[in-house]
Parts: sequence; structure tokens; C-alpha cells
Amino acid sequence: MKKTSKQYIDLVVIGILSSVLVAILQLIGDSTGRMIATVGLLFFIPGYVLLIALQSSSSPTSHLEVFLASPGVSVIIVGLLGLLLGTLFGLTRLGVVLLIYGWIAVVLIIATLRRVRRKSSDSPEPMFENIIQQRDRIGKAKRWLNVSLGISLLLMGVACWRLFAITSRSHPQYTEFFIFDDKGGIDDFPRSVRVGDDARLSMGLINHESERAQYYIMICVDNLECDSIRDILLEDNEQWQTDLEITALDKVGYSRIAFSLYKEDADIPYRELHIWMDVVE
Repeated sequence: MKKTSKQYIDLVVIGILSSVLVAILQLIGDSTGRMIATVGLLFFIPGYVLLIALQSSSSPTSHLEVFLASPGVSVIIVGLLGLLLGTLFGLTRLGVVLLIYGWIAVVLIIATLRRVRRKSSDSPEPMFENIIQQRDRIGKAKRWLNVSLGISLLLMGVACWRLFAITSRSHPQYTEFFIFDDKGGIDDFPRSVRVGDDARLSMGLINHESERAQYYIMICVDNLECDSIRDILLEDNEQWQTDLEITALDKVGYSRIAFSLYKEDADIPYRELHIWMDVVE
């Protein structure tokens, strides 16, 4: 029983590791940890699970060779999955992560079923327990050849990852920030308002930053009275809109109503809009 349970330890570890990497990519902002998680999820695990799922009991591949060949196979898999996703739905970071995670889950299930069907005597031992023993069995020349191949494939994987990151973000990243009149158009802005009366407007955002973004908005009348709308959290391509009632100051003349959009805790406005209103008695 103990030996049988050990036959699946590498599959369990890969499954848990994949889930952790997906969580890191979705919950952690730009950091070294996120870059490492991206490389692992895109350029190692997809190829590894496919190679172990295709292993034959009659001619098993050494675990070191599987380890070294995984980056190159992963590049091919991720490229094909990215092409499929881009053709059908368009490339987004969340879509790529979920598609690759789904691929890993399906192939892990296939690999598990194949191992269950094998006789215990023919089952390959898990990589994490025997990589050192496997390395010692390979001749020196073959070992260095495999190491060189692995390094080359890893460098190719990193280069493809950079290319993939650039091409997947090739479209402009921006946030739409707009003001409409109370009818949802631009032809009926309040041009004149009495002292103390309210001007009705509609204001909104659309996130096209290719990732989740948080905003806050400052609304100022003649830089004297300011109000804020905070904690606006939008997913990619998500829209937010609200109606406003702006009270004119107690002075006659033109008033400048300024709308400043900020990202997260930034001190410098990301977008700025303004309108003029004539305040009359």
C-alpha cells in the first residue's frame, strides 16, 4: 500500500503546485514571485504533465530527461493553447491562466488513470524521490548533453515568455473616463444654473488595462469645494457609472467643475475632465 501511494506523489505535488501558482498570479501584484510563478506555470508544468502522461511502462523515460525536456514541450503547448484562445475569444491574462490550468488538470487526470491501470511492478517511480538515482545511471556524456539541451530549452522558454507577454499586451492599455448629461448624451450639459441649485450629470469608467484596477475620483468646484468617490474596483473591460448632483457655489459667474481620475493611491491624476457652468441669481 505504501509503495502504491508513492506512485502518485509527483502528480499530487504538481497539482498542488499548479493551484498555488495560479493563486499567486491572481492575488499578487507585479513582483519577482509573480514572474517566477508565470515561468513555472507556463514553461514547465504543462510539458511535464504531458510527458509523464505519455510514459510507457515498456520503455519508460528517465525522470531527469522528463525534467529537462519539459520547458521545450511546454513552449509548444502554451503556444498552441494561446493560438486557440486568441482565435476563439481573444487573449486575456485570466483566460490564458485558466486555460493552462484546465489543461494541467485534464492531463493530470489522464496520467493518474494510466498509472492506475498499470501493474505496480511496471509503474515508474516518482520523479521527486529518484531523480538523483536516475542521474547516476546516465553516462557522463549523455548527462551533459541532456543538461545542455535543458538549458537551451529553458532559455528558449524564457524568450518565448517575453515575446508572449509583449504580444498579448500589444493593444493599448487605457481607461475610458467620461461625463454625460443626465440623458446619457453630450448635447444637453447644464450650461447655466442658479445659485444653490443642482446640476445633474452622469460619470463613468471603463477599464481597458488588461488587468484588475482600482480607482478614485476627485470632483472640485473652482478648486474650493471638493468631494471624492473612492474604492472603485474594476476587472478588465468592466464598466462603472454613477449619477451626480453638483451644487453651484454661492457666487455669480462662471464655475469650473473639474473631475480627476486617480489609479489606486497615486497622487498625480491619471485622467482629467472639466466643464464650465454659468451660475446666475
